[in-house]
Amino acid sequence: MLVADRLIFALTLLLFSMLTIFDGARNAILFLSISGGFLVLLGVWLVLCRKVSELLQFFPEYKAVFFAWTIWLLLTWFQAYGLFGLDSVNPYQTYIELYLYIGYGALFVLLIALLRSPARILWLVSVILAVAALQTIFGMVNFYSESAVFGWAPTHYALKRVTGSYVNRNFYANLVAMSAGFPLIWALTRSRTENSLSSAHRYMHGGNEAIALALLLILLSGLMLSGSRAAVVSFAGAAFFVFFLVLRDKRLRISIAGLLLTGLASFVFFGAQLMGQRFSRLQMEASDRLEQWKTTLGLINGSKITGFGAGSYEAVFRSRPSGELGPMTYNHAHNDYLELILEQGAVGLFLLGAIVCIPVWKSLHKLYQSRSLLRKRLILSGLFGVSVILLHALVDFPFQVPANMWLFIALLSIVISATRIDFRTPPEPT
Repeated sequence: MLVADRLIFALTLLLFSMLTIFDGARNAILFLSISGGFLVLLGVWLVLCRKVSELLQFFPEYKAVFFAWTIWLLLTWFQAYGLFGLDSVNPYQTYIELYLYIGYGALFVLLIALLRSPARILWLVSVILAVAALQTIFGMVNFYSESAVFGWAPTHYALKRVTGSYVNRNFYANLVAMSAGFPLIWALTRSRTENSLSSAHRYMHGGNEAIALALLLILLSGLMLSGSRAAVVSFAGAAFFVFFLVLRDKRLRISIAGLLLTGLASFVFFGAQLMGQRFSRLQMEASDRLEQWKTTLGLINGSKITGFGAGSYEAVFRSRPSGELGPMTYNHAHNDYLELILEQGAVGLFLLGAIVCIPVWKSLHKLYQSRSLLRKRLILSGLFGVSVILLHALVDFPFQVPANMWLFIALLSIVISATRIDFRTPPEPT
Protein backbone atom coordinates (compact mmCIF):
# COMPACT_ATOMS: atom_id res chain seq x y z
CA MET A 1 0.00 0.00 0.00
CA LEU A 2 2.97 2.33 0.57
CA VAL A 3 3.88 2.11 -3.13
CA ALA A 4 0.33 3.05 -4.16
CA ASP A 5 0.30 5.90 -1.65
CA ARG A 6 3.56 7.31 -3.04
CA LEU A 7 2.37 6.92 -6.61
CA ILE A 8 -0.82 8.87 -5.86
CA PHE A 9 1.25 11.57 -4.15
CA ALA A 10 3.53 11.81 -7.20
CA LEU A 11 0.54 12.04 -9.58
CA THR A 12 -1.00 14.73 -7.37
CA LEU A 13 2.19 16.82 -7.56
CA LEU A 14 2.31 16.31 -11.34
CA LEU A 15 -1.30 17.41 -11.85
CA PHE A 16 -0.81 20.37 -9.51
CA SER A 17 2.28 21.57 -11.39
CA MET A 18 0.48 21.25 -14.75
CA LEU A 19 -2.48 23.25 -13.47
CA THR A 20 -0.42 26.08 -12.04
CA ILE A 21 1.58 26.46 -15.27
CA PHE A 22 -1.45 27.17 -17.47
CA ASP A 23 -3.74 30.17 -17.39
CA GLY A 24 -7.02 28.93 -15.90
CA ALA A 25 -9.15 31.67 -17.40
CA ARG A 26 -8.50 30.53 -20.97
CA ASN A 27 -8.72 26.78 -20.43
CA ALA A 28 -11.89 26.38 -18.37
CA ILE A 29 -12.98 23.04 -19.85
CA LEU A 30 -9.48 21.58 -19.65
CA PHE A 31 -9.16 22.73 -16.06
CA LEU A 32 -12.54 21.27 -15.13
CA SER A 33 -11.50 17.92 -16.59
CA ILE A 34 -8.12 17.85 -14.86
CA SER A 35 -9.53 19.06 -11.55
CA GLY A 36 -11.90 16.10 -11.71
CA GLY A 37 -8.73 14.00 -11.71
CA PHE A 38 -8.16 15.05 -8.10
CA LEU A 39 -11.52 13.53 -7.23
CA VAL A 40 -10.53 10.29 -8.98
CA LEU A 41 -7.16 10.22 -7.19
CA LEU A 42 -8.90 10.79 -3.87
CA GLY A 43 -11.23 7.87 -4.53
CA VAL A 44 -8.35 5.61 -5.58
CA TRP A 45 -6.38 6.60 -2.49
CA LEU A 46 -9.32 5.80 -0.20
CA VAL A 47 -9.91 2.40 -1.85
CA LEU A 48 -6.33 1.19 -2.34
CA CYS A 49 -4.59 2.64 0.68
CA ARG A 50 -7.47 2.28 3.14
CA LYS A 51 -6.52 5.44 5.01
CA VAL A 52 -10.03 6.49 5.98
CA SER A 53 -9.01 6.37 9.63
CA GLU A 54 -6.46 9.17 9.03
CA LEU A 55 -9.15 11.43 7.58
CA LEU A 56 -11.40 10.57 10.51
CA GLN A 57 -8.63 11.67 12.88
CA PHE A 58 -8.47 14.97 11.04
CA PHE A 59 -12.26 15.48 11.10
CA PRO A 60 -12.89 16.28 14.82
CA GLU A 61 -10.37 19.13 14.92
CA TYR A 62 -11.51 20.68 11.64
CA LYS A 63 -15.10 19.50 11.44
CA ALA A 64 -16.30 23.10 11.18
CA VAL A 65 -14.20 23.50 8.00
CA PHE A 66 -15.71 20.37 6.43
CA PHE A 67 -19.18 21.43 7.49
CA ALA A 68 -18.77 24.93 5.99
CA TRP A 69 -17.41 23.51 2.72
CA THR A 70 -20.30 21.03 2.49
CA ILE A 71 -22.92 23.74 3.06
CA TRP A 72 -21.20 25.95 0.46
CA LEU A 73 -21.34 23.15 -2.13
CA LEU A 74 -24.99 22.53 -1.30
CA LEU A 75 -25.76 26.23 -1.73
CA THR A 76 -24.11 26.20 -5.16
CA TRP A 77 -25.94 22.98 -6.10
CA PHE A 78 -29.31 24.44 -5.09
CA GLN A 79 -28.57 27.57 -7.14
CA ALA A 80 -27.54 25.55 -10.21
CA TYR A 81 -30.73 23.47 -10.20
CA GLY A 82 -33.11 26.06 -8.77
CA LEU A 83 -33.90 24.07 -5.63
CA PHE A 84 -35.67 25.58 -2.61
CA GLY A 85 -36.22 28.84 -4.45
CA LEU A 86 -32.49 29.53 -4.88
CA ASP A 87 -32.59 30.21 -8.62
CA SER A 88 -29.40 31.31 -10.38
CA VAL A 89 -29.47 34.11 -12.92
CA ASN A 90 -27.02 32.03 -15.01
CA PRO A 91 -27.68 28.32 -14.21
CA TYR A 92 -25.18 26.96 -16.77
CA GLN A 93 -22.29 28.98 -15.32
CA THR A 94 -23.32 28.05 -11.79
CA TYR A 95 -23.30 24.38 -12.85
CA ILE A 96 -19.70 24.76 -14.12
CA GLU A 97 -18.68 26.55 -10.93
CA LEU A 98 -20.14 23.69 -8.88
CA TYR A 99 -17.90 21.12 -10.56
CA LEU A 100 -14.91 23.40 -10.21
CA TYR A 101 -15.61 23.77 -6.48
CA ILE A 102 -15.83 19.99 -6.16
CA GLY A 103 -12.38 19.76 -7.76
CA TYR A 104 -11.07 22.34 -5.29
CA GLY A 105 -12.48 20.35 -2.40
CA ALA A 106 -11.00 17.09 -3.70
CA LEU A 107 -7.54 18.67 -3.98
CA PHE A 108 -7.84 20.10 -0.46
CA VAL A 109 -8.82 16.76 1.11
CA LEU A 110 -6.26 14.86 -0.98
CA LEU A 111 -3.39 17.11 0.09
CA ILE A 112 -4.43 16.94 3.74
CA ALA A 113 -4.49 13.16 3.44
CA LEU A 114 -1.12 12.91 1.67
CA LEU A 115 0.95 15.54 3.51
CA ARG A 116 1.69 13.34 6.50
CA SER A 117 5.40 14.12 6.98
CA PRO A 118 7.76 17.10 6.78
CA ALA A 119 9.45 15.50 3.77
CA ARG A 120 6.21 15.43 1.79
CA ILE A 121 5.43 19.05 2.64
CA LEU A 122 8.89 20.03 1.42
CA TRP A 123 8.29 18.14 -1.82
CA LEU A 124 5.17 20.22 -2.41
CA VAL A 125 7.08 23.41 -1.54
CA SER A 126 9.78 22.44 -4.05
CA VAL A 127 7.15 21.99 -6.79
CA ILE A 128 5.61 25.39 -5.99
CA LEU A 129 8.98 27.15 -6.12
CA ALA A 130 10.03 25.32 -9.29
CA VAL A 131 6.85 26.39 -11.09
CA ALA A 132 7.20 30.01 -9.93
CA ALA A 133 10.88 30.18 -10.90
CA LEU A 134 10.31 28.60 -14.33
CA GLN A 135 7.39 30.95 -15.00
CA THR A 136 9.57 33.93 -14.08
CA ILE A 137 12.58 32.86 -16.15
CA PHE A 138 10.38 32.08 -19.16
CA GLY A 139 8.64 35.43 -18.85
CA MET A 140 11.87 37.41 -18.42
CA VAL A 141 13.47 35.78 -21.46
CA ASN A 142 10.38 36.74 -23.50
CA PHE A 143 10.54 40.26 -22.06
CA TYR A 144 14.20 40.97 -22.75
CA SER A 145 14.38 39.19 -26.11
CA GLU A 146 11.11 40.83 -27.25
CA SER A 147 10.29 37.63 -29.11
CA ALA A 148 8.40 34.42 -28.42
CA VAL A 149 10.72 31.89 -26.81
CA PHE A 150 10.55 28.45 -28.47
CA GLY A 151 8.21 30.04 -31.00
CA TRP A 152 5.48 30.61 -28.42
CA ALA A 153 4.24 33.37 -26.13
CA PRO A 154 0.71 33.74 -24.66
CA THR A 155 0.05 37.05 -26.49
CA HIS A 156 2.00 39.94 -27.95
CA TYR A 157 1.15 41.77 -24.72
CA ALA A 158 3.23 39.20 -22.83
CA LEU A 159 6.36 40.43 -24.62
CA LYS A 160 5.94 43.86 -23.00
CA ARG A 161 5.42 42.51 -19.46
CA VAL A 162 6.65 39.47 -17.59
CA THR A 163 3.62 37.18 -17.46
CA GLY A 164 5.17 33.70 -17.64
CA SER A 165 2.81 31.40 -19.52
CA TYR A 166 -0.21 33.44 -18.43
CA VAL A 167 -2.12 35.86 -20.63
CA ASN A 168 -2.67 38.31 -17.78
CA ARG A 169 0.10 39.90 -15.70
CA ASN A 170 -2.00 39.93 -12.52
CA PHE A 171 -2.54 36.16 -12.61
CA TYR A 172 1.19 35.56 -12.96
CA ALA A 173 2.11 38.21 -10.39
CA ASN A 174 -0.25 36.72 -7.83
CA LEU A 175 1.26 33.25 -8.34
CA VAL A 176 4.80 34.59 -7.85
CA ALA A 177 3.93 36.81 -4.88
CA MET A 178 2.27 33.88 -3.08
CA SER A 179 5.20 31.55 -3.79
CA ALA A 180 7.86 34.09 -2.77
CA GLY A 181 6.88 33.69 0.87
CA PHE A 182 9.00 30.54 1.16
CA PRO A 183 12.41 32.04 0.26
CA LEU A 184 11.45 35.22 2.12
CA ILE A 185 10.75 33.37 5.38
CA TRP A 186 13.74 31.05 4.98
CA ALA A 187 16.04 34.06 4.61
CA LEU A 188 14.33 36.07 7.36
CA THR A 189 14.18 33.53 10.18
CA ARG A 190 16.76 31.59 12.12
CA SER A 191 16.71 29.81 15.43
CA ARG A 192 18.17 31.66 18.43
CA THR A 193 19.90 28.42 19.41
CA GLU A 194 21.87 28.41 16.15
CA ASN A 195 24.96 29.85 17.85
CA SER A 196 25.38 26.52 19.61
CA LEU A 197 25.80 24.71 16.27
CA SER A 198 29.15 23.68 14.91
CA SER A 199 30.86 25.82 12.28
CA ALA A 200 30.01 23.23 9.60
CA HIS A 201 26.32 23.41 10.46
CA ARG A 202 26.43 27.21 10.47
CA TYR A 203 28.01 27.15 7.01
CA MET A 204 25.20 24.91 5.75
CA HIS A 205 22.61 27.29 7.21
CA GLY A 206 24.36 30.21 5.53
CA GLY A 207 24.31 28.36 2.22
CA ASN A 208 20.59 27.77 2.52
CA GLU A 209 20.07 31.47 3.23
CA ALA A 210 22.12 32.44 0.17
CA ILE A 211 20.02 30.13 -2.02
CA ALA A 212 16.82 31.58 -0.55
CA LEU A 213 18.00 35.16 -1.26
CA ALA A 214 18.94 34.27 -4.84
CA LEU A 215 15.56 32.67 -5.48
CA LEU A 216 13.80 35.60 -3.84
CA LEU A 217 15.70 38.02 -6.11
CA ILE A 218 14.52 36.10 -9.20
CA LEU A 219 10.90 36.05 -8.08
CA LEU A 220 10.83 39.69 -6.97
CA SER A 221 12.40 40.78 -10.25
CA GLY A 222 9.68 38.98 -12.19
CA LEU A 223 7.06 40.47 -9.90
CA MET A 224 8.34 44.01 -10.55
CA LEU A 225 8.54 43.47 -14.31
CA SER A 226 4.95 42.20 -14.38
CA GLY A 227 3.80 45.75 -13.67
CA SER A 228 1.08 44.49 -11.31
CA ARG A 229 0.51 47.23 -8.73
CA ALA A 230 -1.94 45.19 -6.67
CA ALA A 231 0.40 42.21 -6.41
CA VAL A 232 3.34 44.38 -5.29
CA VAL A 233 1.24 46.14 -2.64
CA SER A 234 -0.23 42.80 -1.50
CA PHE A 235 3.28 41.35 -1.22
CA ALA A 236 4.35 44.30 0.92
CA GLY A 237 1.26 44.03 3.12
CA ALA A 238 1.75 40.29 3.65
CA ALA A 239 5.43 40.87 4.44
CA PHE A 240 4.48 43.43 7.10
CA PHE A 241 1.95 41.01 8.64
CA VAL A 242 4.39 38.08 8.74
CA PHE A 243 7.22 40.28 10.02
CA PHE A 244 4.96 41.23 12.93
CA LEU A 245 4.35 37.54 13.67
CA VAL A 246 8.08 36.81 13.59
CA LEU A 247 8.86 39.69 15.95
CA ARG A 248 6.49 38.23 18.53
CA ASP A 249 8.28 34.87 18.55
CA LYS A 250 11.14 35.04 21.03
CA ARG A 251 12.64 31.76 19.75
CA LEU A 252 13.42 33.24 16.32
CA ARG A 253 16.31 35.45 15.31
CA ILE A 254 15.68 37.87 12.47
CA SER A 255 18.16 38.76 9.74
CA ILE A 256 16.90 41.52 7.45
CA ALA A 257 20.06 43.00 5.88
CA GLY A 258 20.09 40.50 3.02
CA LEU A 259 16.36 40.91 2.48
CA LEU A 260 16.63 44.69 2.22
CA LEU A 261 19.48 44.48 -0.28
CA THR A 262 17.60 41.86 -2.33
CA GLY A 263 14.41 43.91 -2.41
CA LEU A 264 16.28 47.11 -3.24
CA ALA A 265 18.22 45.42 -6.05
CA SER A 266 15.09 43.92 -7.63
CA PHE A 267 13.35 47.31 -7.51
CA VAL A 268 16.21 49.50 -8.75
CA PHE A 269 17.51 47.23 -11.52
CA PHE A 270 14.27 45.73 -12.73
CA GLY A 271 11.11 47.47 -11.65
CA ALA A 272 11.65 51.12 -10.75
CA GLN A 273 10.76 52.66 -14.11
CA LEU A 274 7.89 50.29 -14.94
CA MET A 275 6.31 50.44 -11.49
CA GLY A 276 6.70 54.22 -11.46
CA GLN A 277 4.74 54.43 -14.71
CA ARG A 278 2.08 52.07 -13.41
CA PHE A 279 1.51 53.94 -10.15
CA SER A 280 1.47 57.31 -11.94
CA ARG A 281 -1.69 56.15 -13.75
CA LEU A 282 -3.40 54.95 -10.59
CA GLN A 283 -5.52 58.03 -9.95
CA MET A 284 -6.70 58.18 -13.57
CA GLU A 285 -7.79 54.51 -13.55
CA ALA A 286 -9.29 54.50 -10.05
CA SER A 287 -12.50 56.35 -10.96
CA ASP A 288 -13.85 53.57 -13.19
CA ARG A 289 -13.00 50.95 -10.57
CA LEU A 290 -14.74 52.92 -7.82
CA GLU A 291 -17.79 53.39 -10.03
CA GLN A 292 -17.89 49.66 -10.70
CA TRP A 293 -17.75 48.87 -6.99
CA LYS A 294 -20.50 51.41 -6.32
CA THR A 295 -22.68 49.80 -8.99
CA THR A 296 -21.95 46.32 -7.59
CA LEU A 297 -22.99 47.43 -4.10
CA GLY A 298 -26.26 48.67 -5.55
CA LEU A 299 -26.86 45.32 -7.26
CA ILE A 300 -26.15 43.43 -4.03
CA ASN A 301 -29.23 45.01 -2.46
CA GLY A 302 -31.34 42.78 -4.72
CA SER A 303 -30.21 39.57 -2.96
CA LYS A 304 -28.14 40.00 0.18
CA ILE A 305 -28.69 36.59 1.84
CA THR A 306 -27.99 33.90 -0.78
CA GLY A 307 -27.02 35.91 -3.87
CA PHE A 308 -27.82 35.55 -7.56
CA GLY A 309 -25.88 32.33 -8.18
CA ALA A 310 -22.20 31.40 -8.49
CA GLY A 311 -20.63 32.70 -11.69
CA SER A 312 -23.52 35.07 -12.41
CA TYR A 313 -21.73 38.41 -11.91
CA GLU A 314 -21.53 39.37 -15.59
CA ALA A 315 -25.20 38.50 -16.23
CA VAL A 316 -26.34 40.53 -13.22
CA PHE A 317 -24.09 43.46 -14.15
CA ARG A 318 -25.50 43.55 -17.70
CA SER A 319 -29.03 43.86 -16.28
CA ARG A 320 -28.20 46.97 -14.24
CA PRO A 321 -29.85 50.35 -14.95
CA SER A 322 -27.74 52.60 -17.18
CA GLY A 323 -25.34 54.74 -15.13
CA GLU A 324 -22.02 56.52 -15.43
CA LEU A 325 -20.41 53.37 -16.81
CA GLY A 326 -22.81 53.44 -19.76
CA PRO A 327 -22.79 50.30 -21.92
CA MET A 328 -19.53 49.08 -20.38
CA THR A 329 -19.72 45.65 -18.76
CA TYR A 330 -17.44 43.53 -16.59
CA ASN A 331 -17.17 39.77 -16.15
CA HIS A 332 -15.76 40.18 -12.63
CA ALA A 333 -16.10 42.78 -9.89
CA HIS A 334 -12.34 43.45 -9.39
CA ASN A 335 -13.11 42.77 -5.74
CA ASP A 336 -13.67 39.11 -4.92
CA TYR A 337 -15.49 39.91 -1.67
CA LEU A 338 -18.08 42.06 -3.41
CA GLU A 339 -18.43 39.47 -6.16
CA LEU A 340 -18.90 36.68 -3.63
CA ILE A 341 -21.60 38.60 -1.78
CA LEU A 342 -23.42 39.36 -5.05
CA GLU A 343 -23.25 35.74 -6.23
CA GLN A 344 -23.72 33.81 -2.97
CA GLY A 345 -24.75 36.43 -0.47
CA ALA A 346 -23.78 36.88 3.14
CA VAL A 347 -24.17 33.11 3.61
CA GLY A 348 -21.41 32.36 1.08
CA LEU A 349 -19.10 35.00 2.56
CA PHE A 350 -19.55 33.57 6.07
CA LEU A 351 -18.95 29.97 4.92
CA LEU A 352 -15.77 30.75 2.98
CA GLY A 353 -14.57 32.99 5.79
CA ALA A 354 -14.88 30.06 8.19
CA ILE A 355 -12.98 27.74 5.80
CA VAL A 356 -10.01 30.13 5.79
CA CYS A 357 -10.10 31.67 9.26
CA ILE A 358 -10.34 28.45 11.32
CA PRO A 359 -7.08 26.89 9.98
CA VAL A 360 -5.29 30.26 10.19
CA TRP A 361 -6.33 30.73 13.83
CA LYS A 362 -5.22 27.21 14.78
CA SER A 363 -1.89 27.65 12.99
CA LEU A 364 -1.15 30.91 14.82
CA HIS A 365 -1.79 29.16 18.12
CA LYS A 366 0.60 26.34 17.13
CA LEU A 367 3.20 28.77 15.81
CA TYR A 368 4.06 30.18 19.23
CA GLN A 369 3.90 26.80 20.98
CA SER A 370 6.24 24.89 18.68
CA ARG A 371 10.00 24.65 19.10
CA SER A 372 10.56 23.35 15.57
CA LEU A 373 12.13 25.93 13.24
CA LEU A 374 10.93 24.00 10.17
CA ARG A 375 7.34 24.00 11.43
CA LYS A 376 7.49 27.74 12.09
CA ARG A 377 8.91 28.44 8.65
CA LEU A 378 6.27 26.36 6.87
CA ILE A 379 3.39 27.94 8.81
CA LEU A 380 4.72 31.47 8.28
CA SER A 381 5.35 30.87 4.57
CA GLY A 382 1.87 29.44 4.07
CA LEU A 383 0.29 32.33 5.97
CA PHE A 384 2.29 34.76 3.84
CA GLY A 385 0.90 33.30 0.60
CA VAL A 386 -2.65 33.19 1.98
CA SER A 387 -2.34 36.85 3.06
CA VAL A 388 -1.14 37.87 -0.41
CA ILE A 389 -4.20 36.52 -2.21
CA LEU A 390 -6.60 37.80 0.47
CA LEU A 391 -5.18 41.32 0.08
CA HIS A 392 -5.03 41.11 -3.72
CA ALA A 393 -8.70 40.07 -3.75
CA LEU A 394 -9.65 43.54 -2.44
CA VAL A 395 -8.88 45.13 -5.81
CA ASP A 396 -8.88 42.23 -8.29
CA PHE A 397 -10.28 38.73 -8.81
CA PRO A 398 -7.50 36.17 -8.10
CA PHE A 399 -9.99 33.70 -6.60
CA GLN A 400 -11.72 33.52 -9.99
CA VAL A 401 -8.54 32.17 -11.62
CA PRO A 402 -8.26 28.38 -11.14
CA ALA A 403 -4.46 28.39 -11.32
CA ASN A 404 -4.26 30.90 -8.45
CA MET A 405 -6.97 29.09 -6.53
CA TRP A 406 -5.14 25.76 -6.68
CA LEU A 407 -2.02 27.41 -5.26
CA PHE A 408 -4.11 28.99 -2.50
CA ILE A 409 -5.52 25.55 -1.58
CA ALA A 410 -2.01 24.07 -1.56
CA LEU A 411 -0.76 26.82 0.77
CA LEU A 412 -3.72 26.36 3.10
CA SER A 413 -3.05 22.60 3.12
CA ILE A 414 0.60 23.23 4.00
CA VAL A 415 -0.46 25.45 6.92
CA ILE A 416 -2.88 22.81 8.23
CA SER A 417 -0.45 19.91 7.76
CA ALA A 418 2.43 21.80 9.38
CA THR A 419 0.12 22.49 12.31
CA ARG A 420 -1.00 18.87 12.72
CA ILE A 421 1.90 16.51 12.00
CA ASP A 422 4.65 15.56 14.42
CA PHE A 423 7.99 16.94 13.23
CA ARG A 424 9.86 14.52 15.47
CA THR A 425 8.62 11.43 13.61
CA PRO A 426 11.21 9.46 11.60
CA PRO A 427 11.06 9.64 7.81
CA GLU A 428 9.02 7.15 5.81
CA PRO A 429 10.70 3.78 5.16
CA THR A 430 12.33 3.53 1.74
